[in-house]
Amino acid sequence: FGSAYGNYWNPISDERPWMRIIKMMQAKDGTFYYTSCYGSTLYKSSDAITWTNNGPVSAGNCAETVIEDSKGNLFLGVTDLSKEVGKIFKSADKGASWTEYALSGAKDTRPILETKDGTLFVGTRPNGDVFKSADGGVTWSNTGNLPDATAVFALIEASDGAIYAAGVPAATIWKSTDKGNSWTKATSLSDNPNSVITTLLQVSDGTFYAGASVGTYPQLAGKVFKSADGNVWTDITGSLQLSQVRSLLESKNGFLYAAGVNGLYK
Repeated sequence: FGSAYGNYWNPISDERPWMRIIKMMQAKDGTFYYTSCYGSTLYKSSDAITWTNNGPVSAGNCAETVIEDSKGNLFLGVTDLSKEVGKIFKSADKGASWTEYALSGAKDTRPILETKDGTLFVGTRPNGDVFKSADGGVTWSNTGNLPDATAVFALIEASDGAIYAAGVPAATIWKSTDKGNSWTKATSLSDNPNSVITTLLQVSDGTFYAGASVGTYPQLAGKVFKSADGNVWTDITGSLQLSQVRSLLESKNGFLYAAGVNGLYK
């Protein structure tokens, strides 16, 4: 695509037509991972086409996010659906074994972010709380809720050190310039209060992308938005046909991937 990310989209995987991809990422060694609520909580692949089970728990659990930190550890955010309890799992061996950590007071865990200084952040619902850890995920403190937020689905640290959060209501984006100690409302990308941003991404050239589900469930339209500065956004959905955009990824070979409830595009 060169610099024109998002102009064309091609489906690349349909081996699980029932799959619900929630979060996708590529590790430093090139391995792709995606989280799910069906079959298992985590899958991995060397080519983003053929996938194998790599999660710590399966039935009754929903994995909302996976990241690799600066030390090569995998962190997986899991919701126990029967108990409505959020959990954090950590693996130091690429998913061969996992350690579970508590996240007090959260009904589920959504995005996990590691900032440049090694601090971890987790977004939750139903109060839009953001939790913070300075010891590798062993203990967590609540930084407080974002203005008007009911759920935080996305967290990123921008190249200038600002932290962006996004979620519900009205596909809203919030911003913190003091390491999450305080938050301000930056913008909303929908007039519908039920619309949600589920993923944020800043690519290597500094451009921001947001993946959203616009509308009221079950009448949802997956959308991708683009911004040069994090303030003014343009809809670049084009030929993309996802009912929900749950994850965006810039791969090491320069492609932009979009994943969601009914497929994977690039």
